Amino acid sequence: MSSLHRADVTGKMKAFLARKAIPRHLSDSVEAQTAEITALVFCAMRYAPTDPDKLRSWWPDFEIGLSSSCGAFWPTEKLIGETVRSLRDAKVSDGGNLDELSPDARAKAEKIISTARRWLGIPGLEAHGRKTLEYWGQS
Repeated sequence: MSSLHRADVTGKMKAFLARKAIPRHLSDSVEAQTAEITALVFCAMRYAPTDPDKLRSWWPDFEIGLSSSCGAFWPTEKLIGETVRSLRDAKVSDGGNLDELSPDARAKAEKIISTARRWLGIPGLEAHGRKTLEYWGQS
């Protein structure tokens, strides 16, 4: 993986984490925070597209799904993997079709849609929310 890809994913992950609360066990140690960010970035890099254009289109859905899973706190590596698997299960080639999903994937997609609707009212996130709703055929 290229250093540009790593830098891109690192920047996106740091921006995501800046909006979340630091876990209590990391709050007193900058070194521990740095190590955790590095671990989360490497985990995300395992799944993230390496093509910059594909990464730009993939990241908003990933971020919305991850945010709905981790809530107000930093995610775990496990949540990153679960989010990616849920997104892969929920994908349909030409857009999201809730009727064709398994019950688990449908529930995850509905959480993503709900989060995307909330993001419409948040400056800087409204484009992500709009794009996700368009993908799922929601308005």
